[in-house]
Amino acid sequence: MLYRLVIGVLGLALAGCGGDDNGPNGPGGPDPLVLAKAPAPNGDAQAGVVGAPLAEALRVTVTRSGEPEAGVLVAWTASGTGSIAGGTSDADGIATAIWTMPEQSGNATATASVAGANGSPISFTATADPGGAETLELAAGNNQTGDTDAALPTALQVRVEDQFGRRALRTKGDANEAADPWTFTLDGETQARVSFHVPYVGYLLSVLAIREARMVFIGLPALLIAFAVLAGVRRDVRKATTAGAASPEARS
Repeated sequence: MLYRLVIGVLGLALAGCGGDDNGPNGPGGPDPLVLAKAPAPNGDAQAGVVGAPLAEALRVTVTRSGEPEAGVLVAWTASGTGSIAGGTSDADGIATAIWTMPEQSGNATATASVAGANGSPISFTATADPGGAETLELAAGNNQTGDTDAALPTALQVRVEDQFGRRALRTKGDANEAADPWTFTLDGETQARVSFHVPYVGYLLSVLAIREARMVFIGLPALLIAFAVLAGVRRDVRKATTAGAASPEARS
């Protein structure tokens, strides 16, 4: 009798823990969340100034079974020294985030993710452009004295810095009359410069990038060399054959 009672209690306990088909883990449970970029404009592929927020917010959609899902927390991360602030999805399943560009110019990425959602994570890209010059101060060459019609011993120098205290530089092409419209900053203390150049090499490299041109410039010389080698081998064979036919042993 006691044995049957124990078996009955265990059966009831297992039945209570089993759940039904309509539970979250059963076949009738809810479909998984789906994370996707919102229809354009969704904030992807923007350009902004370093250290400043982008003009448009990043936007993603959270759905379940094709319907908007509200109240879902979307986690946002930004590369480098950039920052990003977001929240949960609204009644339309839209979650937005404000992305502030990093302090260093260049390409930047941001990621949106929802735990367990299909399509997660999603990446956004942006370009952080250098800001304008913030400060301009004397660096060297002030208060010098020199002879008439002679160059001063020290070149005049000024220091230009951006809003983060980094030197802001501007380039100018040798063939351009005006300087480039952008400025940039350096990660280190030095900047590479051109020491010398070989004229017109770039034209040759551009031509060699074409397959037909490579066949002419590389394949044709190789073919001529192969023919020359074969011709040499043929001459050597003929000489050996002629020498063998003219020898006394061959005549006897």
